[in-house]
Amino acid sequence: MKLIGRIFYGLLVALLGFNIYGLSLYQMEVEAVTKYGNKAVLEEDNTFFKNMFDFYTEDYVLEHKEVKSETNPVGYSVYVFQGIANETDYVRFQIQAMEGFKYDKGLELSLVVEGQTDPIKYRLIEYDTFAYVNLQLNSIVSTEEKAFKDLIDFQVIASYSEKVDNKTETKSSVIYDFDGVLLLDKENMNLSTELVTPVDPDAETPVYPTPESLGLVEAVRINHFKEFSKILWRNMLFFLFAVVFVTYLAFFRKKKPYVRRPQKPEVIINNNINARTITSVSETDETDEIDENAK
Repeated sequence: MKLIGRIFYGLLVALLGFNIYGLSLYQMEVEAVTKYGNKAVLEEDNTFFKNMFDFYTEDYVLEHKEVKSETNPVGYSVYVFQGIANETDYVRFQIQAMEGFKYDKGLELSLVVEGQTDPIKYRLIEYDTFAYVNLQLNSIVSTEEKAFKDLIDFQVIASYSEKVDNKTETKSSVIYDFDGVLLLDKENMNLSTELVTPVDPDAETPVYPTPESLGLVEAVRINHFKEFSKILWRNMLFFLFAVVFVTYLAFFRKKKPYVRRPQKPEVIINNNINARTITSVSETDETDEIDENAK
């Protein structure tokens, strides 16, 4: 049983270790995106966001900017562009530099897709100065049935809390509403397949299209692992310390031998004070009677 317990304990430690490692990598990615994403928004250069894909479209599918002014109380920028990651086609919706409106309850994308009666809604992932969502183009309608569909229309909706008659209610307002006829044609979505399809299938030596011929730019990946590696080392060292401490308590600490203490003799104490007093008085009376008789 001890051997089985130790094997189970080792497997549990390994599983927790993998989870801690994975969570640390995710935390490192969040820190990198926060730092360099905020910098990109401040400098109005979205190259950092585009380089998160393997390839991205040189031209935006949509670019819209609202500047906050005395006549316009709201300011923001909306960008839509395509990208390829792991041979899969994506479209990225991003809103940034938001000011002049509340969205403490979140930002939402409402997307009208070919063949769908109701809009499909997605919650945007929020950071300090920007929010985004990446959608796999052949799985927008269904993850089971892979198919490209025209993206017709979309809105960016902000949800916020507001006090009404001393009660807090959640309200929403449309921040951006696409006013075009068609946002993205399905014929222009399957770029990952076009990139690996020979220009002339009948040629003896296959020639593949260049990314530039498809309007694509190959991303330049920057490895931020070294800069944020302290997060990984901190988490793993803390986990190692916890494992060593628990292992010592469970398997190596010597238990004190059990020694049975001798029983003390039982002492019966009469707690009835009145009874002791009455007995004492009775004994005194009997002694006085004996003295009188002797006289």
